[in-house]
Amino acid sequence: LTALFQARNVPDVLNEAFGLSFSTVAEQGITLHDQYGEMLERGSRSVTGFVSNLKGKVAEMKVESGLEERFAGYDFDLAPSATQPGWDLIGKSPDGPDILVQVKAGAESYTGDVLEEMGKYPNYPFLVSSEIYDRIAESQPELLERVFDIGPAKELTEEVRDGLEKLAGNIGLDVPDSLSGVLPFTGEVVLGIRLIWDMVRTERELRGVGLTDRSRLHGVRALALMSRFGINQVCIWAGGAGGTAAGSMMPGAGNVVGGLAGSAAGLGGAFLLNRMLQPRIEEVAIKLVGGDADDMFYLMNKSEIDQLGQSFAATLLPDS
Repeated sequence: LTALFQARNVPDVLNEAFGLSFSTVAEQGITLHDQYGEMLERGSRSVTGFVSNLKGKVAEMKVESGLEERFAGYDFDLAPSATQPGWDLIGKSPDGPDILVQVKAGAESYTGDVLEEMGKYPNYPFLVSSEIYDRIAESQPELLERVFDIGPAKELTEEVRDGLEKLAGNIGLDVPDSLSGVLPFTGEVVLGIRLIWDMVRTERELRGVGLTDRSRLHGVRALALMSRFGINQVCIWAGGAGGTAAGSMMPGAGNVVGGLAGSAAGLGGAFLLNRMLQPRIEEVAIKLVGGDADDMFYLMNKSEIDQLGQSFAATLLPDS
């Protein structure tokens, strides 16, 4: 699941940035995937311009929370219009004046434009790419008190371009970012559901059995299930890691395919191992919870044993 998520997920910020930066287009029902496809048809210059515009809005969205940490007591919001002149974000506070901010995430070649804007708006803080920041530090270091480094423009451009290419490869399908927070706990969630289901089944099947014996049986089944779960997790992890390592010989899709194949192989190995070890696991679990082993075996298989008993009774003692 993790490998599939990594292969299919496109950062949500790209769709949000598209809706803000190309609001007129988005309001017409045109999706980010559709618009990027049109840019591809127009040619590389159109793609470059599209990526640049999208990158600028992504940069503004990413720095919003950082500004609120830097300027305590202020709440920052994006400009209501993508073409707002002069500033990109505004910070408001009940205790101080508004703070207007410009964000410039361009390459080093945009340094001259940034310096011109700084002269035009002497009271604005400027959040700029590492390339622009380094150039200003060399040429006019006295301006650095108004300039903040937000990271390399090249990396942000690659991030946006990679996301668009992945969206195109997915034919517009996207797995939301929120799923990434759930994936690490998928196994534990399934385990919890299985434990609850086993408890309900045990209580339903053994209504006439004493509480002590039912409690012991709950313990045996829980221990056995958690042991099988542990074996599965270790084998899947080891298989996935090995598959990803092998897939790294073919970067990109090779990592994903290798990870999936390795995880599947690990799951198959776990199935065989569990089938071999299950009798021993249950035997150890019975010893841990105490009680008579034969009684526990009967309770664990009560439904099947009772059916066999009824079948034997019907065979040996037919109705007169």
